[in-house]
Amino acid sequence: MKLQQKTADTWQILVNGEEAGTITLQDEQLTFAVHPPFRGRHIGADGVRMFVKYAHETLGRSVIRARVEKEQTDAWHILEHAGFAIDAENEKERFYSHEQRTTVKDDSYVPPMGQQVIYFAGGCFWGTERIFQMLDGVSETCVGYANGTVTDPVYERVLRGDTGYRECVRVTYDPSLTPLKTLLDAFFLCIDPTVQNRQGNDVGTQYQTGIYWREEDSRKTIEAYVREKQKEYSEFHTEIKPLSCFYEAEEYHQKYLDKHPFGYCHITRVELEKVRLLNEKNVAQHRMQAYNIDVVKDTESL
Repeated sequence: MKLQQKTADTWQILVNGEEAGTITLQDEQLTFAVHPPFRGRHIGADGVRMFVKYAHETLGRSVIRARVEKEQTDAWHILEHAGFAIDAENEKERFYSHEQRTTVKDDSYVPPMGQQVIYFAGGCFWGTERIFQMLDGVSETCVGYANGTVTDPVYERVLRGDTGYRECVRVTYDPSLTPLKTLLDAFFLCIDPTVQNRQGNDVGTQYQTGIYWREEDSRKTIEAYVREKQKEYSEFHTEIKPLSCFYEAEEYHQKYLDKHPFGYCHITRVELEKVRLLNEKNVAQHRMQAYNIDVVKDTESL
């Protein structure tokens, strides 16, 4: 795929030399069209991402805006996958913008006292973050890019698939409320570990599944858990590695599905319901343990 300028403000999206769509930029307002034979193949999102990078870096446009009618769901999915954030909406339209953004390396991140941190890559990080937000013992989540090979990665760069970065979620949790095993159970309820560089409809090295740790105790728990989990599958491709680096993603990615409840999510409702039930079970077990401790204490005081 490549871009080719057609007029002063219009560019062609070319696939194998054939025009797959067009992009127009006038007064920082972007419009685009994907021709019917090429729809539904990520060409629109890839073309828009490519153009946005070109507009920021070559044309010097710091902000790019777009406006889409509400019923054009394919168009706003393309914009959101290309990194556009919703600025406003009304009954008929959504208004988007894309700004040049930076990411932050978290090598100095320290979880609150008594809490631990673990990193999960489960496909698109918007949906993966939602999994762990549902667990009572999780105090904080942050999406970002893990274990790649370039410094200061940004979304558009990672999506090119040549950086080694995985879309990942940093999970901070209280092990006295939710043990690491429960986090692992929730993770494997929602991923397919038998495929490589893909989850759901999302294909690319950035969607490779993985579990990354910083502490030795976490490593031992993870490796023991995975040894048992591998017995359930004829193929197993989920990465199990120490964390080498993690960059917090751009702000518009953080808590994405809280900001956009109907935004794209590759995790199904059935899978999310399984996570909800898992959390209920974990909460009930924790309460029962606390009750038993209280009973023992009361008995000892008699």
